[in-house]
Amino acid sequence: MDGKCKELQQAIRAHYGNSHPDVIREIDNNMHKIDAIVGRLDHKLAVSLQKASAAPTDAARVAELRIARGILNEYIRYVNAEPLIGHIDRNPFGVKCNLRQVLASSLTQMSQSLIA
Repeated sequence: MDGKCKELQQAIRAHYGNSHPDVIREIDNNMHKIDAIVGRLDHKLAVSLQKASAAPTDAARVAELRIARGILNEYIRYVNAEPLIGHIDRNPFGVKCNLRQVLASSLTQMSQSLIA
């Protein structure tokens, strides 16, 4: 996902590369919005899965896996609701991202693989 976002950013910069410096500056100032999507899918899930792996009992492991599933479900809701992901997927710069599909599918499969 991060690679596709970087590819899109490069395509945008290439497309507008000869524009007025104010336009370039405005584009660069807004590129952080693309990076924010990656940032929103943060380290909380990894921390929760590490806790589950290190849990001293089965009950503690199952409880932490439920927390991890909740985090995954939060991520899925975000991916399905974030309008910028739709804009990225429909970009006119020739970069085929399919972020919403890839992210939602991957996160859903991960969620389903965890113990309820």
